[in-house]
Amino acid sequence: MNISIIGLGYVGVITGVCLSSLGHKVFGCDLSKEKVKMLSNGVMPFLEYGCEELLKKSILNKTFSASTSLKDMLDESDLTFVCVGTPSLNNGEVDLSSIKKVLKDINEYLKNRDRWLGICIRSTIPPGTINNTVIPIFNVENYLNNKYSIAFCPEFLREGNSVNDFFKPPLTVTASSDNKIKMLLNELWSSIPGKFQGNEVSFEEAELYKYTSNAFHALKISFANEISLISKEYNANPNVVMDLLKSDTLLNISTKYLRPGYAFGGSCLPKDLRALSHLAKKNNLVIPVLSNILKSNENIILNAKNHIIKNSYGAIGFAGITFKDGTDDLRESSVLKLIYDLSKKYDKISVHDENIDINNLTGVNLKIWQKFIELIEPVVYEKAEDFIKSVDTIIIHGLQENVFKEIRKSNLKKNVIDLNEI
Repeated sequence: MNISIIGLGYVGVITGVCLSSLGHKVFGCDLSKEKVKMLSNGVMPFLEYGCEELLKKSILNKTFSASTSLKDMLDESDLTFVCVGTPSLNNGEVDLSSIKKVLKDINEYLKNRDRWLGICIRSTIPPGTINNTVIPIFNVENYLNNKYSIAFCPEFLREGNSVNDFFKPPLTVTASSDNKIKMLLNELWSSIPGKFQGNEVSFEEAELYKYTSNAFHALKISFANEISLISKEYNANPNVVMDLLKSDTLLNISTKYLRPGYAFGGSCLPKDLRALSHLAKKNNLVIPVLSNILKSNENIILNAKNHIIKNSYGAIGFAGITFKDGTDDLRESSVLKLIYDLSKKYDKISVHDENIDINNLTGVNLKIWQKFIELIEPVVYEKAEDFIKSVDTIIIHGLQENVFKEIRKSNLKKNVIDLNEI
Protein backbone atom coordinates (compact mmCIF):
# COMPACT_ATOMS: atom_id res chain seq x y z
CA MET A 1 0.00 0.00 0.00
CA ASN A 2 1.22 3.54 -0.75
CA ILE A 3 1.00 5.67 2.38
CA SER A 4 2.01 9.23 3.22
CA ILE A 5 2.72 10.47 6.73
CA ILE A 6 2.17 14.18 7.36
CA GLY A 7 4.14 15.32 10.40
CA LEU A 8 7.38 13.51 11.20
CA GLY A 9 7.34 13.90 14.94
CA TYR A 10 7.28 10.97 17.32
CA VAL A 11 3.98 9.44 16.17
CA GLY A 12 4.57 10.09 12.48
CA VAL A 13 8.08 8.63 12.37
CA ILE A 14 7.21 5.50 14.36
CA THR A 15 4.08 4.89 12.29
CA GLY A 16 5.88 5.49 9.00
CA VAL A 17 9.02 3.50 9.74
CA CYS A 18 7.14 0.51 11.14
CA LEU A 19 4.72 0.40 8.19
CA SER A 20 7.59 0.70 5.70
CA SER A 21 9.37 -2.21 7.41
CA LEU A 22 6.33 -4.35 6.54
CA GLY A 23 6.79 -3.59 2.84
CA HIS A 24 4.35 -0.70 2.49
CA LYS A 25 5.71 2.23 0.51
CA VAL A 26 5.77 5.18 2.90
CA PHE A 27 6.32 8.83 2.01
CA GLY A 28 7.03 11.08 4.99
CA CYS A 29 6.36 14.81 4.88
CA ASP A 30 7.46 17.55 7.28
CA LEU A 31 8.18 21.29 7.14
CA SER A 32 11.56 20.77 8.83
CA LYS A 33 14.28 20.38 6.20
CA GLU A 34 16.71 19.24 8.89
CA LYS A 35 14.39 16.45 10.04
CA VAL A 36 13.74 15.34 6.46
CA LYS A 37 17.49 15.25 5.77
CA MET A 38 18.22 13.20 8.88
CA LEU A 39 15.53 10.63 8.11
CA SER A 40 16.56 10.43 4.46
CA ASN A 41 20.08 9.56 5.66
CA GLY A 42 18.79 6.87 8.00
CA VAL A 43 19.26 8.91 11.17
CA MET A 44 16.49 9.13 13.75
CA PRO A 45 15.65 12.67 14.98
CA PHE A 46 15.07 11.27 18.49
CA LEU A 47 16.03 8.22 20.53
CA GLU A 48 13.77 5.21 20.13
CA TYR A 49 15.28 1.76 20.54
CA GLY A 50 15.02 -0.47 17.48
CA CYS A 51 13.59 2.19 15.19
CA GLU A 52 16.77 3.43 13.49
CA GLU A 53 17.63 -0.10 12.41
CA LEU A 54 14.19 -0.45 10.80
CA LEU A 55 14.59 2.98 9.18
CA LYS A 56 17.91 2.06 7.55
CA LYS A 57 16.50 -1.22 6.25
CA SER A 58 13.47 0.56 4.81
CA ILE A 59 15.65 3.14 3.04
CA LEU A 60 17.80 0.33 1.65
CA ASN A 61 14.65 -1.45 0.44
CA LYS A 62 13.31 1.85 -0.94
CA THR A 63 10.10 1.62 1.10
CA PHE A 64 10.66 4.86 3.05
CA SER A 65 11.42 8.36 1.83
CA ALA A 66 10.95 11.85 3.25
CA SER A 67 10.26 15.24 1.70
CA THR A 68 9.04 18.75 2.49
CA SER A 69 6.64 18.68 -0.49
CA LEU A 70 3.09 17.81 0.54
CA LYS A 71 1.86 17.55 -3.06
CA ASP A 72 4.60 15.13 -4.10
CA MET A 73 3.84 12.87 -1.15
CA LEU A 74 0.06 12.92 -1.66
CA ASP A 75 0.43 12.25 -5.40
CA GLU A 76 1.96 8.88 -4.56
CA SER A 77 -0.53 7.96 -1.82
CA ASP A 78 -3.71 5.93 -1.47
CA LEU A 79 -3.87 6.72 2.24
CA THR A 80 -2.42 9.56 4.29
CA PHE A 81 -1.92 9.73 8.04
CA VAL A 82 -2.09 13.17 9.65
CA CYS A 83 0.29 13.08 12.63
CA VAL A 84 0.97 16.74 13.38
CA GLY A 85 1.23 18.01 16.94
CA THR A 86 -1.76 19.14 19.00
CA PRO A 87 -0.12 20.79 22.05
CA SER A 88 -1.84 22.47 24.99
CA LEU A 89 -2.42 26.20 25.14
CA ASN A 90 -1.88 28.04 28.43
CA ASN A 91 -5.53 27.54 29.43
CA GLY A 92 -5.42 23.79 28.73
CA GLU A 93 -7.27 24.03 25.42
CA VAL A 94 -5.87 21.89 22.62
CA ASP A 95 -4.10 23.85 19.87
CA LEU A 96 -5.57 22.58 16.59
CA SER A 97 -3.91 25.19 14.38
CA SER A 98 -1.42 22.78 12.78
CA ILE A 99 -3.99 20.13 11.99
CA LYS A 100 -6.36 22.74 10.53
CA LYS A 101 -3.63 24.08 8.25
CA VAL A 102 -2.68 20.63 6.99
CA LEU A 103 -6.30 19.70 6.29
CA LYS A 104 -6.92 22.97 4.44
CA ASP A 105 -3.86 22.23 2.30
CA ILE A 106 -5.18 18.72 1.59
CA ASN A 107 -8.59 20.14 0.67
CA GLU A 108 -6.99 22.49 -1.87
CA TYR A 109 -4.89 19.64 -3.22
CA LEU A 110 -7.96 17.43 -3.72
CA LYS A 111 -9.50 19.90 -6.17
CA ASN A 112 -6.95 18.85 -8.78
CA ARG A 113 -6.69 15.18 -7.85
CA ASP A 114 -8.50 12.72 -10.09
CA ARG A 115 -8.72 9.80 -7.67
CA TRP A 116 -9.85 8.99 -4.14
CA LEU A 117 -7.68 9.59 -1.05
CA GLY A 118 -8.11 8.09 2.39
CA ILE A 119 -7.36 10.61 5.15
CA CYS A 120 -6.74 9.19 8.63
CA ILE A 121 -6.15 11.48 11.60
CA ARG A 122 -3.61 9.99 14.00
CA SER A 123 -3.07 13.11 16.15
CA THR A 124 -4.71 13.28 19.57
CA ILE A 125 -7.79 15.50 19.28
CA PRO A 126 -10.69 16.42 21.62
CA PRO A 127 -14.08 14.72 21.19
CA GLY A 128 -16.15 16.43 18.51
CA THR A 129 -13.14 17.59 16.47
CA ILE A 130 -13.74 15.35 13.44
CA ASN A 131 -17.42 16.26 13.04
CA ASN A 132 -17.20 19.90 14.12
CA THR A 133 -13.79 20.96 12.80
CA VAL A 134 -12.26 18.45 10.38
CA ILE A 135 -15.18 17.55 8.10
CA PRO A 136 -16.38 21.18 7.64
CA ILE A 137 -12.93 22.10 6.28
CA PHE A 138 -13.47 20.01 3.16
CA ASN A 139 -15.44 21.25 0.16
CA VAL A 140 -18.80 19.67 -0.54
CA GLU A 141 -17.72 19.23 -4.16
CA ASN A 142 -14.77 17.07 -3.13
CA TYR A 143 -17.09 14.89 -1.05
CA LEU A 144 -19.73 14.58 -3.77
CA ASN A 145 -17.05 13.67 -6.29
CA ASN A 146 -15.92 10.85 -3.99
CA LYS A 147 -12.43 12.31 -3.67
CA TYR A 148 -11.83 11.46 -0.02
CA SER A 149 -12.94 9.64 3.12
CA ILE A 150 -12.11 10.53 6.72
CA ALA A 151 -11.04 8.24 9.56
CA PHE A 152 -9.59 8.62 13.02
CA CYS A 153 -7.25 6.05 14.50
CA PRO A 154 -5.58 7.09 17.77
CA GLU A 155 -2.12 5.80 18.57
CA PHE A 156 -1.02 4.08 21.77
CA LEU A 157 2.75 4.30 21.47
CA ARG A 158 4.85 4.56 24.62
CA GLU A 159 8.17 6.33 24.22
CA GLY A 160 10.99 3.85 24.72
CA ASN A 161 8.73 0.94 23.77
CA SER A 162 6.94 2.27 20.70
CA VAL A 163 8.24 -0.22 18.12
CA ASN A 164 6.99 -3.11 20.22
CA ASP A 165 3.72 -1.26 20.88
CA PHE A 166 3.20 -0.73 17.15
CA PHE A 167 3.69 -4.38 16.26
CA LYS A 168 1.85 -5.68 19.33
CA PRO A 169 -0.86 -3.08 19.97
CA PRO A 170 -3.07 -3.55 23.05
CA LEU A 171 -6.02 -2.81 20.76
CA THR A 172 -6.79 -0.92 17.57
CA VAL A 173 -9.54 1.71 17.63
CA THR A 174 -10.93 3.13 14.40
CA ALA A 175 -13.73 5.52 13.46
CA SER A 176 -14.60 5.92 9.79
CA SER A 177 -16.78 8.14 7.63
CA ASP A 178 -17.58 5.25 5.28
CA ASN A 179 -16.93 1.61 4.55
CA LYS A 180 -14.26 2.30 1.92
CA ILE A 181 -11.69 3.75 4.31
CA LYS A 182 -12.76 1.35 7.05
CA MET A 183 -11.92 -1.64 4.84
CA LEU A 184 -8.64 -0.05 3.73
CA LEU A 185 -7.53 0.49 7.33
CA ASN A 186 -8.56 -3.03 8.31
CA GLU A 187 -6.43 -4.33 5.45
CA LEU A 188 -3.51 -2.17 6.60
CA TRP A 189 -3.66 -3.17 10.27
CA SER A 190 -4.12 -6.82 9.30
CA SER A 191 -0.72 -6.68 7.61
CA ILE A 192 0.88 -6.44 11.06
CA PRO A 193 1.93 -9.97 12.14
CA GLY A 194 -0.21 -11.45 14.88
CA LYS A 195 -3.87 -11.34 15.76
CA PHE A 196 -5.63 -8.16 14.65
CA GLN A 197 -8.41 -6.96 16.95
CA GLY A 198 -10.22 -3.98 15.49
CA ASN A 199 -12.74 -1.84 17.36
CA GLU A 200 -14.97 0.31 15.14
CA VAL A 201 -16.68 3.08 17.12
CA SER A 202 -18.01 6.59 16.52
CA PHE A 203 -15.67 9.54 15.99
CA GLU A 204 -16.53 11.00 19.39
CA GLU A 205 -15.99 7.69 21.17
CA ALA A 206 -12.61 7.14 19.52
CA GLU A 207 -11.50 10.71 20.22
CA LEU A 208 -12.53 10.52 23.87
CA TYR A 209 -11.09 7.04 24.37
CA LYS A 210 -7.55 8.30 23.73
CA TYR A 211 -7.92 10.88 26.50
CA THR A 212 -9.63 8.32 28.74
CA SER A 213 -6.75 5.88 28.29
CA ASN A 214 -4.06 8.44 29.10
CA ALA A 215 -6.02 9.85 32.04
CA PHE A 216 -6.36 6.34 33.47
CA HIS A 217 -2.62 5.77 33.17
CA ALA A 218 -1.94 9.06 34.96
CA LEU A 219 -4.51 8.16 37.62
CA LYS A 220 -2.82 4.81 38.30
CA ILE A 221 0.58 6.47 38.72
CA SER A 222 -0.80 9.16 41.03
CA PHE A 223 -2.78 6.61 43.05
CA ALA A 224 0.31 4.43 43.56
CA ASN A 225 2.40 7.44 44.56
CA GLU A 226 -0.12 8.61 47.16
CA ILE A 227 -0.37 5.10 48.63
CA SER A 228 3.44 5.13 48.75
CA LEU A 229 3.45 8.37 50.77
CA ILE A 230 1.15 6.85 53.39
CA SER A 231 2.99 3.51 53.37
CA LYS A 232 6.33 5.07 54.22
CA GLU A 233 4.87 6.88 57.23
CA TYR A 234 3.88 3.52 58.71
CA ASN A 235 6.99 1.51 57.79
CA ALA A 236 5.11 -0.43 55.12
CA ASN A 237 6.86 -1.25 51.87
CA PRO A 238 4.78 0.47 49.15
CA ASN A 239 5.97 -2.01 46.53
CA VAL A 240 4.65 -4.91 48.61
CA VAL A 241 1.33 -3.11 49.10
CA MET A 242 0.96 -2.41 45.37
CA ASP A 243 2.10 -5.92 44.41
CA LEU A 244 -0.66 -7.30 46.62
CA LEU A 245 -3.12 -4.96 44.92
CA LYS A 246 -2.02 -6.12 41.47
CA SER A 247 -2.11 -9.80 42.41
CA ASP A 248 -5.90 -9.62 42.80
CA THR A 249 -7.06 -9.99 39.20
CA LEU A 250 -10.65 -10.75 40.21
CA LEU A 251 -11.52 -7.33 41.65
CA ASN A 252 -8.53 -4.97 41.49
CA ILE A 253 -6.88 -5.51 38.11
CA SER A 254 -10.02 -6.48 36.24
CA THR A 255 -13.16 -5.10 34.62
CA LYS A 256 -14.89 -4.82 38.00
CA TYR A 257 -15.98 -1.31 39.06
CA LEU A 258 -15.12 0.17 35.66
CA ARG A 259 -18.68 0.46 34.37
CA PRO A 260 -20.19 3.96 34.48
CA GLY A 261 -23.16 4.18 36.81
CA TYR A 262 -24.44 5.74 39.99
CA ALA A 263 -22.50 6.78 43.10
CA PHE A 264 -20.95 4.21 45.44
CA GLY A 265 -21.85 3.76 49.09
CA GLY A 266 -21.88 1.07 51.76
CA SER A 267 -20.01 0.40 54.95
CA CYS A 268 -16.51 0.12 53.46
CA LEU A 269 -15.58 2.48 50.63
CA PRO A 270 -16.64 5.84 52.14
CA LYS A 271 -15.33 4.94 55.60
CA ASP A 272 -11.94 3.74 54.36
CA LEU A 273 -11.44 6.75 52.11
CA ARG A 274 -12.08 9.04 55.08
CA ALA A 275 -9.59 7.00 57.11
CA LEU A 276 -6.86 7.38 54.47
CA SER A 277 -7.50 11.12 54.25
CA HIS A 278 -7.23 11.36 58.04
CA LEU A 279 -3.96 9.40 58.11
CA ALA A 280 -2.53 11.72 55.47
CA LYS A 281 -3.64 14.86 57.30
CA LYS A 282 -2.26 13.50 60.57
CA ASN A 283 1.16 13.11 58.91
CA ASN A 284 1.01 16.39 56.95
CA LEU A 285 0.73 14.54 53.64
CA VAL A 286 -1.03 15.93 50.59
CA ILE A 287 -3.02 13.26 48.71
CA PRO A 288 -5.37 15.13 46.35
CA VAL A 289 -6.36 12.07 44.32
CA LEU A 290 -7.51 9.99 47.29
CA SER A 291 -8.91 12.97 49.20
CA ASN A 292 -11.15 14.06 46.33
CA ILE A 293 -12.77 10.71 45.53
CA LEU A 294 -15.63 11.33 47.98
CA LYS A 295 -16.14 14.81 46.53
CA SER A 296 -16.38 13.25 43.08
CA ASN A 297 -18.93 10.78 44.43
CA GLU A 298 -20.99 13.63 45.89
CA ASN A 299 -21.00 15.30 42.48
CA ILE A 300 -22.53 12.16 40.96
CA ILE A 301 -25.34 12.37 43.53
CA LEU A 302 -25.83 16.07 42.76
CA ASN A 303 -25.91 15.33 39.03
CA ALA A 304 -28.59 12.68 39.62
CA LYS A 305 -30.61 15.12 41.73
CA ASN A 306 -30.56 17.78 39.00
CA HIS A 307 -31.43 15.21 36.34
CA ILE A 308 -34.44 13.97 38.31
CA ILE A 309 -35.72 17.48 38.98
CA LYS A 310 -35.44 18.29 35.28
CA ASN A 311 -36.87 15.05 33.88
CA SER A 312 -39.44 13.81 36.41
CA TYR A 313 -43.15 14.60 36.56
CA GLY A 314 -46.03 13.80 38.86
CA ALA A 315 -45.55 11.58 41.89
CA ILE A 316 -42.04 10.14 42.18
CA GLY A 317 -40.89 6.89 43.69
CA PHE A 318 -37.59 5.08 44.23
CA ALA A 319 -37.23 1.39 43.43
CA GLY A 320 -34.07 0.23 45.17
CA ILE A 321 -32.72 2.18 48.13
CA THR A 322 -29.98 -0.07 49.53
CA PHE A 323 -26.39 0.82 48.71
CA LYS A 324 -26.17 -1.90 46.03
CA ASP A 325 -27.91 -4.96 44.57
CA GLY A 326 -28.26 -8.21 46.47
CA THR A 327 -28.21 -6.77 49.98
CA ASP A 328 -30.52 -5.06 52.46
CA ASP A 329 -27.63 -2.93 53.78
CA LEU A 330 -28.61 0.75 54.02
CA ARG A 331 -25.33 2.00 55.49
CA GLU A 332 -24.13 5.11 53.63
CA SER A 333 -26.53 4.38 50.78
CA SER A 334 -26.04 7.04 48.12
CA VAL A 335 -29.71 6.58 47.17
CA LEU A 336 -30.84 7.58 50.66
CA LYS A 337 -28.62 10.67 50.41
CA LEU A 338 -30.30 11.49 47.11
CA ILE A 339 -33.77 11.06 48.61
CA TYR A 340 -32.86 13.32 51.55
CA ASP A 341 -31.80 16.03 49.08
CA LEU A 342 -34.92 15.64 46.94
CA SER A 343 -37.25 15.67 49.95
CA LYS A 344 -36.68 19.43 50.18
CA LYS A 345 -38.42 19.80 46.82
CA TYR A 346 -40.94 16.94 46.79
CA ASP A 347 -43.60 16.68 49.50
CA LYS A 348 -44.21 12.99 48.91
CA ILE A 349 -41.71 10.30 47.91
CA SER A 350 -42.61 6.62 47.59
CA VAL A 351 -40.11 3.79 48.03
CA HIS A 352 -39.90 0.08 47.30
CA ASP A 353 -36.99 -2.34 47.53
CA GLU A 354 -37.36 -6.05 46.88
CA ASN A 355 -34.20 -6.68 48.93
CA ILE A 356 -35.61 -5.20 52.14
CA ASP A 357 -37.79 -7.07 54.62
CA ILE A 358 -38.65 -4.42 57.20
CA ASN A 359 -39.39 -7.04 59.85
CA ASN A 360 -35.87 -8.50 59.56
CA LEU A 361 -33.87 -5.28 59.84
CA THR A 362 -31.63 -5.19 62.92
CA GLY A 363 -28.86 -3.15 64.54
CA VAL A 364 -27.46 -0.17 62.67
CA ASN A 365 -29.51 -1.03 59.61
CA LEU A 366 -32.74 -0.79 61.60
CA LYS A 367 -31.69 2.55 63.10
CA ILE A 368 -30.95 3.96 59.63
CA TRP A 369 -34.37 2.81 58.44
CA GLN A 370 -36.14 4.31 61.45
CA LYS A 371 -34.35 7.64 61.00
CA PHE A 372 -35.21 7.61 57.30
CA ILE A 373 -38.91 7.04 58.07
CA GLU A 374 -38.89 9.75 60.75
CA LEU A 375 -37.21 12.45 58.65
CA ILE A 376 -38.60 11.77 55.17
CA GLU A 377 -41.94 10.13 55.97
CA PRO A 378 -41.90 8.19 52.69
CA VAL A 379 -44.77 6.06 51.46
CA VAL A 380 -43.39 2.52 51.73
CA TYR A 381 -44.70 -0.21 49.43
CA GLU A 382 -43.87 -3.85 50.00
CA LYS A 383 -45.39 -4.98 46.69
CA ALA A 384 -43.97 -3.79 43.38
CA GLU A 385 -47.46 -3.80 41.84
CA ASP A 386 -48.83 -1.32 44.39
CA PHE A 387 -45.71 0.85 44.12
CA ILE A 388 -45.97 1.17 40.33
CA LYS A 389 -49.64 2.15 40.44
CA SER A 390 -48.95 4.94 42.94
CA VAL A 391 -46.24 6.87 41.05
CA ASP A 392 -45.73 8.57 37.70
CA THR A 393 -41.92 8.69 37.70
CA ILE A 394 -40.00 5.59 38.80
CA ILE A 395 -36.37 6.11 39.75
CA ILE A 396 -34.58 2.78 39.67
CA HIS A 397 -31.35 1.80 41.39
CA GLY A 398 -30.04 -1.68 40.66
CA LEU A 399 -31.82 -4.60 39.03
CA GLN A 400 -35.18 -4.54 40.88
CA GLU A 401 -36.48 -7.30 38.62
CA ASN A 402 -39.95 -7.34 40.19
CA VAL A 403 -40.46 -3.68 39.32
CA PHE A 404 -39.46 -4.15 35.68
CA LYS A 405 -41.67 -7.24 35.49
CA GLU A 406 -44.68 -5.37 36.87
CA ILE A 407 -44.11 -2.41 34.54
CA ARG A 408 -44.21 -4.73 31.53
CA LYS A 409 -47.22 -6.63 32.85
CA SER A 410 -49.28 -3.58 33.78
CA ASN A 411 -48.91 -1.82 30.41
CA LEU A 412 -48.99 1.45 32.35
CA LYS A 413 -46.99 4.28 30.82
CA LYS A 414 -44.42 5.31 33.38
CA ASN A 415 -41.52 7.73 33.27
CA VAL A 416 -38.55 5.54 34.21
CA ILE A 417 -35.22 7.06 35.27
CA ASP A 418 -32.39 4.57 35.76
CA LEU A 419 -29.72 6.02 38.05
CA ASN A 420 -27.07 3.90 36.35
CA GLU A 421 -27.88 5.43 32.97
CA ILE A 422 -27.86 9.13 33.87
